[in-house]
Amino acid sequence: MSSKDRQNKKYQFFTWKLWVIFVTAVLFLNALLVFNQFILVRYFTPKAEVVRKPLYSQPFYARGIYLSSWTVATSNQLARIVDFAQQNQINSLVIDLKDSFGKIAYDSQVPLVKELGSGEDRMKNFSSILDELHQKGFYLIARIPVFEDKELANKKPEWAIKDRRTGKIWQDNKGLSWVDPSSIGVWDYNLDLAKEAFDLGFDEINFDYVRFPSDGSLINLVYPLWDQKIDKSEVIRQFFAYQKDKLAKYGPRSVDLFGMNLWFVNEDNDMNIGQKLVDALPYFDYVCPMVYPSHYPINFDGLQNPADHPYEIIFRNLEKAKRFLDQQRQEWEQSQQQAQAKGEKIAPFTYNARIRPWLQAFNLGATYDLNMIEQEIKATNDGGGFGWLLWNAANNYSSFNGYREETK
Repeated sequence: MSSKDRQNKKYQFFTWKLWVIFVTAVLFLNALLVFNQFILVRYFTPKAEVVRKPLYSQPFYARGIYLSSWTVATSNQLARIVDFAQQNQINSLVIDLKDSFGKIAYDSQVPLVKELGSGEDRMKNFSSILDELHQKGFYLIARIPVFEDKELANKKPEWAIKDRRTGKIWQDNKGLSWVDPSSIGVWDYNLDLAKEAFDLGFDEINFDYVRFPSDGSLINLVYPLWDQKIDKSEVIRQFFAYQKDKLAKYGPRSVDLFGMNLWFVNEDNDMNIGQKLVDALPYFDYVCPMVYPSHYPINFDGLQNPADHPYEIIFRNLEKAKRFLDQQRQEWEQSQQQAQAKGEKIAPFTYNARIRPWLQAFNLGATYDLNMIEQEIKATNDGGGFGWLLWNAANNYSSFNGYREETK
């Protein structure tokens, strides 16, 4: 073989080798592209949030009762109370997601719940339970106590209110601990639970204990984050605004307030706990004042024992709030007309939340039989309320048996 032939053969081999390398590279790049599209995109691209379509139109006129997680977790008790509710025109159930100690009562997948071990799979097959309750026609409300949370305070002491005397975690008169209402971490923890509740199938979120502590040795409180440069009411208002910004797209939310909030609606009075009705109205679909007559002081508005006068207590409180709201709307409408005449625009009316009170269904100060509860409901309707919720911590609503109301 001549030298020229050897060179041609060598050249052909080299060319073939380059061609193989080129084809291999192209195939590798194509494979990498496919991997990127079908693997990386699938598993590593953040998924868009899916907002569940609501089952009930809003506003919803709720006739509800409160159920603890223990009741829901006990199948025979739940079946009994569901039958009772259906026989007595109850259309809504308020179910604890947290208990009074801050324990999460179901198998929550919220990362911080998992990290802290604050969950307790008490309500087994929770999603199936909710589905069954929906099939029976109930509107389901998830109750989340926010700042009274012994479990979170113990697991995250950097968020807990401390006792000045001991440096340990402070406790109120019930032996329960609180977390700092100004903590964004606490806010997000509870809002993550709310998002999960909507995902589970709840129709509404109800926030309770959205306030500063009200009993115990309050002079010895030490807040790890709140520097007292802003008022308590501003701290709570900021939480109200924060939850609306984060949760409004998921579904309706409600908040529980002290009943006296209605009475003080014309005053700059937060009762030293940070709650004001006017601060809640722009940020919730429903405001739920706890207008339990037994919780009003002796001789309130001339009534020696308020618990003996359920109609008067509830009607006077709701009517006072209604007059305030009617006046606010009238003033806004006048401002709107004046602005339109000038070709200007004004901000929309913001006090749009409906008042849906918690009513007393327990014996304290007086015996609350069916007649007393019916007086509460009549006062709610006459005073401009929109729906109502019954509270009995033991979930014993036998005194309500036989109730009939024209449904809305």
